[in-house]
Order: sequence, then structure tokens, then C-alpha cells
Amino acid sequence: MSGSHSEAEPEGQFCWARLRVENKDPEFHTYVVGRQRLAGVSGRRGLPDSFAMAVRRQHDSVDIGGHDLIEVELWYDVPRGARVGGVRVSGDRDRVGFMDSSPVPYARNGVLIAMKPLTGW
Repeated sequence: MSGSHSEAEPEGQFCWARLRVENKDPEFHTYVVGRQRLAGVSGRRGLPDSFAMAVRRQHDSVDIGGHDLIEVELWYDVPRGARVGGVRVSGDRDRVGFMDSSPVPYARNGVLIAMKPLTGW
């Protein structure tokens, strides 16, 4: 894998996903990219790889403006032969509005986005 300033070899094999994240609220929200985990891969290898993310110049977190849409790349260094079933995504727990006191919907283990691996890229 290479970026504009560096190259990286995986310890196992690289796995990546591209996500579009929409903020429907008029206030900005911080999206923490580093919280997005791979399903089927445990421990630190199931979290985005910090070196691969730096090579691809991807941020650890992104402030999303009101009513904005962003796209992020997530790069993982997973063990060879790992069976990745998808990405477990989670957002922030901010209230919907300034005067809102209702409970914030929250999926404790994130929401699974199933994905089918593509090989030979």
C-alpha cells in the first residue's frame, strides 16, 4: 500500500472499507474513525491500523459540519486468512438538538454493515 509520502507492508494483509457518513443535524458532530471495528477480527487488529491510516492520510476523527456528508477510508492490517464479515460502525452520542432531553439511541456494539471481500485488487 502506498500514499503520497510513504509505503507500508502489512504484518498480515490489508483490508479497507470506504464509508459515507452523513450528519443530518444543524450542529457539527465529531466522527471518531478509530472506533469502527471489523467483524470477525479480534483485538487491536480489528481496529483501524494507525500506520496504514497515516500513509493514506486519513484522520483519527473528523468534525462533520451541519447537514454535511463526508467519505472516509478505513485501513486495517488483519491476520492472513481472517474471515472479515463486515464493519461495526458507531457514531457519537450527542443529543439531536440543543433543547432535546430524550435518550440518545445507541447500539452498544455498533451496527454491523456486512461486506463481501473483494480480492485481487
